[in-house]
Amino acid sequence: MRALVGSVTPVGRSVLLISLLAWAVHHWLGWLEFGVVAAIGACLLAAALVLVLLPQPAHGRLLVEPNRVTAGEPAAAEVSVRARWVPLVSPTVRLEVAGETRSIRLPLVLPGAERAEIIEVPPLPRGVHPVGPMIHLRTDPLGLLRRRSRWAGVEELLVRPRLTLLRALDPGLISDLEGVPSDHPATSDLAFHALREYVRGDDLRHVHWRSSAKAATLLVRQYVETRRSEATVLLDDDVAAYADGAEFEVAVSAAASMAVRAMRDDFDVTLVCGDVHSSSRSVDVLLDATCRITQGSSDLRERARRAAASGAGSSLVVLVTGSGCDPALLRTAGAEFPADALRVLVRVELGQPSTITTVSGFRPVVLGRLDDLPALLTSSGVAA
Repeated sequence: MRALVGSVTPVGRSVLLISLLAWAVHHWLGWLEFGVVAAIGACLLAAALVLVLLPQPAHGRLLVEPNRVTAGEPAAAEVSVRARWVPLVSPTVRLEVAGETRSIRLPLVLPGAERAEIIEVPPLPRGVHPVGPMIHLRTDPLGLLRRRSRWAGVEELLVRPRLTLLRALDPGLISDLEGVPSDHPATSDLAFHALREYVRGDDLRHVHWRSSAKAATLLVRQYVETRRSEATVLLDDDVAAYADGAEFEVAVSAAASMAVRAMRDDFDVTLVCGDVHSSSRSVDVLLDATCRITQGSSDLRERARRAAASGAGSSLVVLVTGSGCDPALLRTAGAEFPADALRVLVRVELGQPSTITTVSGFRPVVLGRLDDLPALLTSSGVAA
C-alpha cells in the first residue's frame, strides 16, 4: 500500500481528488455531468495502475567503457535492456553521471530481445566518479503514476592524473639500481656470484663444465640472492601547502609521473599521500591509487617517518609539495630517509618560472608547468 501511495504523482493526486469531488457532487446533487467526470477519472487511474504496477520482467545492464581514463579524456557508458516474456514499450532509463541525471527513452523492446544505448561521459577531473545507478522509470501516458525500479548498481569511473614522459633515471646516482647482493648464498637465484667445488646433493645443472675440466674437479656455480631497488614517492596532501586546487593537481601529476618512471626503471615503488599508501609493481595499481588521493591536513614529517619505516631500503626518495610548504619542514621530512638515498624535491609553484633551486639534503626543482619536469630532472642530474 505504501508503494502504491508513493507511486502517485502530483498529476495523479489531482485527478484522484477531482474524481472524488465529482463523484460526491453527483451522489449528493444527482448531476450526471459530474458522474461522467468521476467515471473518466476512475478509468484513467485504473489504466495507469495496469500499466505501471503490473510486473514487467526485464533485465538491465550498465557498462562503463573504458572505466579508466586520463583527466581531460571523455568516457562512455552503455546501458542495455533485455525484455523477458513481456514487451517493453519505450522504456525510460535514468542514469546518474557525475552528479547529473541523464534520461534515455529506448525504442520498443520485444520479448527476448535486447536494446542498448551509449551515453557520452564528458571529461572529468581526476578522481573516482560514480556512474549509476541505472533506474527504470515506469509511467502511464498521462503521468498519473510513476514507479522506479533499480536495474543496475553503481560503477566506478577512475580518472587518472595527467602524466608527463620522463627519461630514465640516471643509474650512476642510484646505489642499488642493479640490485644489492646479500650475504646469503643461494643456488636458485639469478645473480651469479662465484664457483665452488661440487658437494654431493648439488644440482648437476649448475656444474660449470669448462672450468671443471681445467681444474680436474667438478665446480658448480654459486648464486646470491639479490633485492630490487626501492623508491618512495611522498606527496604532501596538506591543503595549506598549496596555493589552490590546480597547484595540487599538478603536484599529483608530478608525483605520479615520477612513480611510473621509477617503476619502469625496475624500482619497487611506494606511493604515500595522506591515507593513500600503495606499494606495487603494477603501473595500473599505482595509477588507480592516485585517483583516490585527496587534500587533507596531514603532518608531512609524520607521513615521511611512516613512509621511511615502510621503505627503509629506499635508494630513491621523491618528495612533492606546493609553494606554501615551510622549507624547515621539508628539511626535517627529508632527514627521515636514508642519508645515502638520492632525495629529490619537486616544489610546485604554478605559473612561476621552472628552475633548479637549493634546499639542503635534496636535489630540488621548482616546477611552474608539468611539461617542464623532464628538462628539470635532466638538468639536475636525476634523469639520464
